[in-house]
Parts: sequence; C-alpha cells; structure tokens
Amino acid sequence: MQIAHSLAKSGKTVNSDVYLDAVLHKVVPAIKAKFPRGRLQHGVVVQQDNASPHRCVTTDMLRTRGVEGISIANQPANSPDFNADYVSAELKASMSSNGGASTFGVADKTLARRRYFREKQRAHRRKLNSDGAIVKAQIEHLQPILDGLQASIPPPSMAPREASDGPLSWHSIAIVFKREAHRVLTDRQSLITQTQEYQSLTKAMQRFVMMNIPSPMSRSNHAWHSATLAADPSARNLGKEWLTQHMYHNIHEPFTLLPAASYHDDFFKFDIQASDDSDPITGVERMQFSWPGTVQMFRRLVASNMWPAMLFNSNDMVVEETTPNTRLFRTITPKGIFVNSLQGHFVEANRFIMVMRQVEHDEAHLCDPLHKQQHNMSWTEVRQVSPTHILLRVVSHVSHIFRPGGGFVSVDEFAALRGVDVTGIQDDQKDAYVRRELIRRENSDFVPWVQGFMGLMHQCATN
Repeated sequence: MQIAHSLAKSGKTVNSDVYLDAVLHKVVPAIKAKFPRGRLQHGVVVQQDNASPHRCVTTDMLRTRGVEGISIANQPANSPDFNADYVSAELKASMSSNGGASTFGVADKTLARRRYFREKQRAHRRKLNSDGAIVKAQIEHLQPILDGLQASIPPPSMAPREASDGPLSWHSIAIVFKREAHRVLTDRQSLITQTQEYQSLTKAMQRFVMMNIPSPMSRSNHAWHSATLAADPSARNLGKEWLTQHMYHNIHEPFTLLPAASYHDDFFKFDIQASDDSDPITGVERMQFSWPGTVQMFRRLVASNMWPAMLFNSNDMVVEETTPNTRLFRTITPKGIFVNSLQGHFVEANRFIMVMRQVEHDEAHLCDPLHKQQHNMSWTEVRQVSPTHILLRVVSHVSHIFRPGGGFVSVDEFAALRGVDVTGIQDDQKDAYVRRELIRRENSDFVPWVQGFMGLMHQCATN
C-alpha cells in the first residue's frame, strides 16, 4: 500500500478493515463528488475485484453505514477496479440540465466505444473461424487428388539422399545399383526384341525386292513379272505399298497405248494377241469415255462395299484386307480360278488414279496347285472435265490362264473356261477363232457394263 503524497511504499498490511475504511472514506466521497445527488437517487453500481479482501465490501454493508444510492457488484474479467457505471435508464429521461446531459453523454460514448470494439473482435473471430473452415474443406478436397498423383508418379531412379550430411550408406548405394541394373536389363531386352523385328523385316523386304523388282516396262514386251507378298504383317503392308506405287509412278507407260483423242471422244478397244511357241494369249483393253458424275462419286464407289460386287460374281465369297490406301481381294471362282487382286488408289489435285494387279505368290495364302490363275494389271484415271461430267480412261493387260508350276493351259481348256465352243474347229485355227470370239464378246458386253457401272456409282452416291 502506498502512502498518500509519497513515492515510498509502506509495509502496512491491507486487510478487510483497512479496505472497508478506504472504500468508506476514499471511494464513496469520490463518487458523491463526481455524481450529483440527483443521479445517486437513481443508483450507481461499483464493480470491485473479486479477490480478497475486496469482496468483503457488499451493498448491505454500505447500507448499514448510511451509504445510499451506491451498490457493489463483482467486476467482469480484465476490468479495472472501482469501475462505476451509471445503470439506470430512467435517469436519461429525467435529466434536464445541460451539465448533467454532457456528463452522461461522455459515459454513453465510452459504452458505445466498448461495444464497437467488442463487435469488431467478434467479427474478427467469426472471420478467422470461417477462413479456417474454408481452408480445411479445401485441404480435404485436395488430399485425395494429391494421393492419386503421388501414386501415379513412378519411383525416382535415384535413391534420395539420407538426412545426414555424411556419406551415403552402402545399403543406399546397393539399392541404386540394383534398380539401375534392373532398368538396364529391361531396356536391353526391349531393344533386342525390336532389333530382331527389324532384322526379320529387313530380310523379308530383301526377299521381296529380289522377287518383285521387274525390268523397265515396255509396250513391246509382254513378259509377266509375278508379284509376291510376305506373311509378316509389316513386310506385307510395305509390299502392298511398293507394288501399287510402282504401278502408279509408271502409269505413263501403259497410257501411251491410248490413241490421241480429245476428252469428248469415247472409244473402246479390246485386242488379243494370238499365242505362238513362246508367247501365250495376251489381252489388252483400252477405253475412254465420259459420263455424268463427279470424281468424289467415283472415289466413294471404289471405297464402298459395293465395289467387290462390281469386280466379282455376286456368288463368290470375297475376303478382303485393307490398309489406308490399298485393298486386297481374295476369292476362288466356281471354275477354280484363284483371284488375289491388289488395288491401290492415289489422289492428286486434278485426278484420281486407281491401279490393280494380281498377286501371284502370297506367302500367307498359297494358291493350290489344282487351281488356276491369270496375270492381270490395270490402270484407271478419272478426271473432272466439267462440273457435271468425269472422264474415265482405262488400260489393262490380262494373260493366258495358267497353273502354278504347271504352265499355261491349252487352247481347248482356255476356250472351255471362257465358254467358247471350239467343236469342229481345226487345231491350227483354234487360236484365231478363240481370239475373234472373245473380242466379239467384249465389244457386245461393253455398253451393258458401262450402264451397270454408272448405275452402281449413282446408287452408292445416294446411299
């Protein structure tokens, strides 16, 4: 306890009697001096500390000592000692003097300021709680995503360094070497497999080149060069590309057989060269004609499922292999002729080109020795000559029918296969007779064939 008007502190003990005496002689007079008598009639509350000896003073004790208008209450936490607040609402209505109103206004401002700061603290706490809830929800949402990403990331190829700044342990070094050795062995096996595949493909393509590269094409040379396809899928696809592109890049050679004519001239010519001791029957077909349609319509027909019906008898079972720009049709006709026809198409700025040829030797589908074959090659060019018409030019070569390993069939068998009756024809005249009969048939069948082709193309365009 500090002595009045002195900075020195005495050693006097503050007990309940001393504290009560201080309240009666110091605090109560100070309150009466601060508050007019009219205010005391409405009540003044003194908040005191809850600790001993403060709590020994009560309202009843003040009443017994003649103190009226002052009440004692326990103070809230962290509030100063002897905090006197005017609590009567009736005093506001009863006050009429300016002096009293100004004093009460100061008290109201103090209370309002306290309420303001309490509300600010409450709002701050609410904001902290709300932000914490949002962050917690985001963490709960992102945690499964993080777990999934961590599970999808492969383990690092290098072991992480130990927490110690010292050298790596032998165990860590051994783990790294073991992991890297396993990875190297896996990569080595993959490279060995890939190398073996490339070696197999290289050998297959070398064999393909040796068997398929013919001498330069010539109009006067009708020697046939058989085509071969490997069974290996990669080499097989490359072989299809090479065979069709070889015909495509040499299209100028067969097209020199077409007569000089304008786009408006239509013609068709089929000729057969009679056989002799060294050269069997060879057929050459040349045609040029225009019809209503567009290049797109022709392309759609060639790529459709209707195209095999145009090439083969509807009763034949046709098996097909396709790549982006080739189609391989395989069937055996009722007369035992093995058909293995490879088709390729090429699109240019102003024309569409289609090539076809027989694949005589197919390692994946061998021709039975009892079946027969025919060499054939054809080149087709389609141009748009007007908004409504296209020009079609075709050159094709077809050989005598032969058996693999058995040579070309006789004229009598050839005539029977083609439905030509040679009864009563002298042997030395059979070749010429068969030639004339086949030419007559081709010429008579040309117009119906063109009409059927045109109808099928327009039907495909409307589907």
